Amino acid sequence: MSLRETVASYFAASDAPKDEQSTDVERVGLFECSDCNRTYVSEEMHDCPNCSGPVEPVPTAKDLGMCD
Repeated sequence: MSLRETVASYFAASDAPKDEQSTDVERVGLFECSDCNRTYVSEEMHDCPNCSGPVEPVPTAKDLGMCD
């Protein structure tokens, strides 16, 4: 199972009500550091906590036009 699937299944299994859950999931994103090849889950991130290099947001399925 990929990291993206693991993270998605964690949020899908949440006991939060449907509207609360979707709001929380939309705020959290994946951020990748290409310098040290690490991926982080965070609401917002600009620098890698491991190497202080820049991080880039990982596009979501919605960003890629794969879902509504």
